[in-house]
Amino acid sequence: MRLSVGEPVVAGVTMSHLEAPRIVISGRFISDVSTINNDDVNFDIKQAPDPSDLGWNPRGGATFDFYNCNVSGALGSGGPAAATDPVLSLAVSGAPDRPSGKMVDLDPDWQMSSEIWGLTVRLFDPKTGELAFRGKFGVTQFRDLFMRQLAQAIAGQLPNGQPSGGRFVSVLTGVTWGPVADRSPLIKELRTLTEGDELSIVLNMFGYYYTEADGRHTTGALTGCIGPRHAAEPRTFVGARRLPALSINLPGVQRPVILLGPADARIDAERATIDLGHALLISDTDGTITDISTIGTALSGMAALEFGLLPNETTQSGARLNDGAATIFGPIDYLKSGWPRQTGGVASIPISAALATQAASKPLALLARMADGSHLVLTRETRDGLYVRADSFVHRLDPGGPGGDTAFFAYSRGLPVDNQTIHLALSPMGNNTPAQAFGFPNTIKTNGTGRASLHVTASDPGTARPDIDGQIYAVGYSPRVNAGGQLDLGGTGLGPLDVVVAHVRSGFPVPDRPEWFRDVQPIMAQFAQLYPIMSRHLFDLADYDAMAKHRRMLLLAFGRLIEDPNYMPVTRDLSENKRQTIIKWLKTETGDPDAPLVKGIPITALVARAAPPVRRRSPMAAQARAFGEDDIKRAMALLFAEKTEAVLPTTNQSGR
Repeated sequence: MRLSVGEPVVAGVTMSHLEAPRIVISGRFISDVSTINNDDVNFDIKQAPDPSDLGWNPRGGATFDFYNCNVSGALGSGGPAAATDPVLSLAVSGAPDRPSGKMVDLDPDWQMSSEIWGLTVRLFDPKTGELAFRGKFGVTQFRDLFMRQLAQAIAGQLPNGQPSGGRFVSVLTGVTWGPVADRSPLIKELRTLTEGDELSIVLNMFGYYYTEADGRHTTGALTGCIGPRHAAEPRTFVGARRLPALSINLPGVQRPVILLGPADARIDAERATIDLGHALLISDTDGTITDISTIGTALSGMAALEFGLLPNETTQSGARLNDGAATIFGPIDYLKSGWPRQTGGVASIPISAALATQAASKPLALLARMADGSHLVLTRETRDGLYVRADSFVHRLDPGGPGGDTAFFAYSRGLPVDNQTIHLALSPMGNNTPAQAFGFPNTIKTNGTGRASLHVTASDPGTARPDIDGQIYAVGYSPRVNAGGQLDLGGTGLGPLDVVVAHVRSGFPVPDRPEWFRDVQPIMAQFAQLYPIMSRHLFDLADYDAMAKHRRMLLLAFGRLIEDPNYMPVTRDLSENKRQTIIKWLKTETGDPDAPLVKGIPITALVARAAPPVRRRSPMAAQARAFGEDDIKRAMALLFAEKTEAVLPTTNQSGR
């Protein structure tokens, strides 16, 4: 941020892709996640999965990588990068010398925080191979899932089968710079402004193909931005000013649908910046932006989309304002050809210092300028400008272990909030039984930097779920509670999926001398059943001889750090004691060349079943059925729309 002497400081220390310099990337990605483990009945190793009910991609390998991505725009402090700047000709890929990243869900009972692990992000000259920079993509979870291909979904014309889009915000760590960086003025500026060896990055993903249409199965499209980073900022969301999603009721559509997704904004003494990269509806899988005035009738007569300030805190979404009542920074030409690829959906509007000062005490808003000059308020900043959110919010916990810590951040109109109370309570999105196996405080408070820490503890949940290790716990949060003491999410921008979630593993003592049949085969047989690509392309993980033959390779994989792309199991869902049991068994010599690893005695219960499987459905699966969906992620995108506070009516409001 650049301020002259005497100018007001109207923004915090936020440094992210909302700050210039900013590099825009676009292209496609591949994510071939397996889907057998979406159904809990498939975890039972005493019964083979039903071949007709394996999901849409049963042989997925959990690969995540970039595919045909490049730099499509760049903005420096003085404006767009010069056409001669090498940054504009760079390609984007993963690491050329190590396996691809991985995308995994936490658990079949919690599929709403798919994470990217072990990804490298590399920008380079595709002609010479020279490096601009590279870094490790910090583990992060998607957020703000909503139905972006709205018109296609309503019409029942979805070539890809998945109309929703999600957003990943993360940090590139261990950034190293190559020779191209020395020749690019914009990258030089980026390197100078960022702190340490880290950069901020956001990836907006959409147009994902469940189907095999167009030869795009398990691929999707993305736009994103890379910017500078401040060490004090959150790692998995943008510490900025928040404009929540806006829903609309449509005739003939059972539930509200999202018209505008959530947006992050930043105001400094020179410009007003808002990120609409994951807020705008798209008309196809390639990301063509939809004219929102054509959705329903509420915006009939809309002349422009504008970004500005509301006159006061009491003005809500859906209000109609006379010409001049709102303070407008400027229009957003979101339908301009090529705009999403060139900007990543981030709009920066020059403003005066006087406007910046006003913005320090008034709510931001996106407004529809109507043909008569009035404004319809679409979405506005959170109540009183207060924005509280959990940072890395997914935990994998072993009973009796150190527990888990989640950082929370609180901002008021973009500035850190001291002494802010954050209330916590179990969320119905988790299973949460037995309750005594998961501990957390009822409240936490932020410090002078607007940061608070939540510590959760875990004990053995026992066998709460047949055949599935451990249990899922979810904790909701809010800066307010209602008169009855329940979490009050009104005006916070938070929804039912904004939780801290933990997979608490069942207790599993490490045997003194692990045996194949008793201790290891049940673990490996389940893994082989849920991820048949391993047995198809490598070897049968449930076979003793194959395991013994490949023991050195397995020791390497099971011994990697969990962030490593070679880590096994790829799903990251194995308890530490089970992992140590496998490692101990792989190291235990018997002295018998025919049986070098301890076999033990076969357990007949593993090969015979007395009764058919009991199909237990998770709360999320039940919610999906209630929404008439066969896919949890599609159902949760509908839930996000249904729980959004601001809902426009089906017809224009004539009142002023």
